[in-house]
Amino acid sequence: MSKTDQSSAPRTLTKAELIEAVAAATNVLKQDAERIVATVLDTMVEALQDGSRIELRGFGSFGLRQRGARNGRNPATGEAVEVPPKRVCYFKPGAPPIPPVSSDLKCYVTTLPAAPAVRPRRSPAGDVGPPTLEIEPACPGGAPRRAEA
Repeated sequence: MSKTDQSSAPRTLTKAELIEAVAAATNVLKQDAERIVATVLDTMVEALQDGSRIELRGFGSFGLRQRGARNGRNPATGEAVEVPPKRVCYFKPGAPPIPPVSSDLKCYVTTLPAAPAVRPRRSPAGDVGPPTLEIEPACPGGAPRRAEA
């Protein structure tokens, strides 16, 4: 991959960057922020392993779906293989908050922004892959419209 291809790729937030952001926002030592992040992530993993659903209001929810057994193909040899049933984690984004309206403008929001759509990605063979997140812009101009007087 060339450097020009890398610049167009979306930025990835790493666990280390998340720890630094928590440390800066809460004014705690980096070691303490690392324990906080690790505890939150471990608690979420344990809850999912127990079959629980995780709901973070204003952000989204995590859950598990059961996938049945299916017939697949070994990509290297092309021979048929049995794929066993498994549980897969999914994320459903929460509804975006209604944007605040400035008090000095007489504005109104005609429609609420649509929630991002998460659609399963399908291969040419029809197999369902990991979900893709499709986000549409909330408002064409990015700002609420003025009320007509």
